[in-house]
Amino acid sequence: MPAFPLPDRELQALAAWLHSLNLSAYSERPAGNTAAGEQFFFGSGRCSTCHMVHGKGKSNGPDLSDIGLKSTVPEIALALENPTSQMGMHTTASCPSWAFCPDEAWAVVQVRLKDGSVLRGFARNQAEHDLQLQTFDGRIHLLTEDDYREITREKQSYMPPLKATAGERRDLIAYLSSLAGISPGPLASEAEPISSEAIQAVTSPRQGEWPTYNGVPGGNRYSKLDQINTKNVSRLQLQWVHSLPGSGLETTPLVSDGVMYVTSPGHVCALDSRTGREIWCYAQLSRGNSQSDANRGVALLGDRVFFVTGNAHLICLHRLTGAVMWDVRCR
Repeated sequence: MPAFPLPDRELQALAAWLHSLNLSAYSERPAGNTAAGEQFFFGSGRCSTCHMVHGKGKSNGPDLSDIGLKSTVPEIALALENPTSQMGMHTTASCPSWAFCPDEAWAVVQVRLKDGSVLRGFARNQAEHDLQLQTFDGRIHLLTEDDYREITREKQSYMPPLKATAGERRDLIAYLSSLAGISPGPLASEAEPISSEAIQAVTSPRQGEWPTYNGVPGGNRYSKLDQINTKNVSRLQLQWVHSLPGSGLETTPLVSDGVMYVTSPGHVCALDSRTGREIWCYAQLSRGNSQSDANRGVALLGDRVFFVTGNAHLICLHRLTGAVMWDVRCR
């Protein structure tokens, strides 16, 4: 594009217009009643039956706690009115035709297994020979090509178009635009309680699980698994590598339902323990956190992943999404 002179007034107007195209919804703050929009989100709109905001709701869809910072007002409106429009498939070198791109981590697929059964859910991550599938019952299935025959991607979004009056739509957009992440402090209201089954999974873990720092409550780090023994230990080979940011790694990986949770300073990642592929990764970016402070791992309970940061914050992440449920400063 060649350079061309513009009067200062026109230049300023053009720059302001271009800037407005990328203005976040949180910065723009569109008109509407945010309190009424929140009531619609958690009430008659039924948005919270799939989405979580500030630790409340479900996780059959992305966490929306900071959607106001990540999206523009037109992007939010389009996602509500035509969710399928957000599902464009890319076939660039960085995102080949057989893979789902990062912005399509909530695309719905049907997976036909080799035993003839079918699983349906969200393709959270996929490579040429493996798939991390989140089914609608809140389970992560870690599959390789040895497990399935074919994967079929559905053309329609799991999320239906918004059905609301003009006023409800305006208020909902205003509420979503106001969401800028979770501030330190306890939850405003109690989240879904921990089930007795979740507690049992930690106190009496299944064989092969390692849900706590020491594996079992007794703290002796003993495993009854016997596939590796004195006769075959010499044949152990490297299966995969996952690089974590930061230095001074001292993490104890935890494993629950086949998902491995590992940490580095200011980071938590959920990995497919069979392939090492990343399901989600959380990075704490707040000021005052030392990226050199070693971290020895997380704690698990139900759908919650607990993590202590180098600047004395206790953070609770959601097991399926890695999104922050609450953040409390330790005293």
